[in-house]
Amino acid sequence: MDEELLIKFLTRTADERELEEIERWICSDKKRADELFELEHLWSLRNELKYSDKERLDKAYEELRGKLELGRGRVNGKGRRPRLLSFVGACLRYAAIVILASVASIEIYRHMVADEEPSSVENHIQVPAGQRVLLTLSDGTRVWLNARSEFSYPSHFSKDERNVRLEGEGFFEVAHDADKPFVVRGGLLDIKVLGTKFNLRNYENEANSVTLVEGKVEVGTADDGERLTLNPKEQVVYSPETGIQLNKDVDIDVSRAWTKGELIFRDQPLEVICRELERKFNVRIDIRDPRLAEELFTCHFDETVGIQDVMSLLEETRKMTYSIAKNNIIIRSPKK
Repeated sequence: MDEELLIKFLTRTADERELEEIERWICSDKKRADELFELEHLWSLRNELKYSDKERLDKAYEELRGKLELGRGRVNGKGRRPRLLSFVGACLRYAAIVILASVASIEIYRHMVADEEPSSVENHIQVPAGQRVLLTLSDGTRVWLNARSEFSYPSHFSKDERNVRLEGEGFFEVAHDADKPFVVRGGLLDIKVLGTKFNLRNYENEANSVTLVEGKVEVGTADDGERLTLNPKEQVVYSPETGIQLNKDVDIDVSRAWTKGELIFRDQPLEVICRELERKFNVRIDIRDPRLAEELFTCHFDETVGIQDVMSLLEETRKMTYSIAKNNIIIRSPKK
C-alpha cells in the first residue's frame, strides 16, 4: 500500500476510488485492519500535541514511515471516523469489530498528569454496549476491554510502576518487567503482576473476579482485607457479602471467550446470561418470572450470532418464551 494513500485516508482527503482501494487492501488480510487501527491512533496523537510530548511523537511517526512497505501499516486509533463503518463485511468480521469499537464509538478523555517524568497524558476510555476494544499500552501490554467498561491509563508509565484503572471487564496480556510491577485498580479487587495473562471482571453491583491464564498474580481486596496469590487456572471471586472464594482448575476458555466475540455459559442462571446479552447486543431484557431468572442454562454462541438467533436457541430449550420490540426483549415462562 502506498504510504501517501494512507496519509490521505488519515487526513480525510481520500476520494471514493481511493477509499475503495484501501478497503480492498484491508479485506485481503485482517491484520492490516489492526495496523490501520494503530496508525490512526498515532495520527490522532499528532493532532493533540498540546497534550503530548511533541519530540516523542515526531520520532515515533518517522519510525512509522520507515516501516510502511508492501502494505504494512501502523497504529493504534481513537479518532472518530464514520467512514470506517462502511468497511464492515464478511471479509472483516473480526477486524471490523476492533475498528468500530475502537475508532468509531469509544469516548476518550485526556488530562495532564504531574509526575517525575516528562508530562504524561492520562487517557480515559469508555466502551459502549455492543462494542469491545483492543489497546496496546506504551510498555507493550495488550488489553481487551469488554462492553460497558471504563479504562484509565497513562500515555507512558512512571519509572517505578505501571498503574491502570478498570471498571467493567478486561483481559490483560502484561509485558514482563521485573523492575516495574503492573497494578490494576478499580472495583472491589486490586491486582499486582510483573508479566502474565489474566481476566478481570468488576462490573458494578456484581461479584468481582480474577481468572489467571498464565504466570502469577497477587490479588487483594481494595480495602486490604485479604490477599491471595493465584496460579494458572485459578480464579478469585469476591463480594462483600460472601468474601473471597478461590476456585481451582477453572475453564480459562470461558473467561476469555468474549475477547473473540463469543459467549460461553455453563450452568449459569438466565439472569446472568441476560446481563451479558444486554452488554454485547445493546438491548434491554426483562425477565417477567423471578423463578425463570434462576433457571440454569448451558450454551455457546460464536461471534456471528445475532440477538434474535440467541433468543431463538434459548427458546428451543422450552424453558422460556420471548418477544422482541426494537431493543426491548421480554422473557416469560412458557404457557402450560
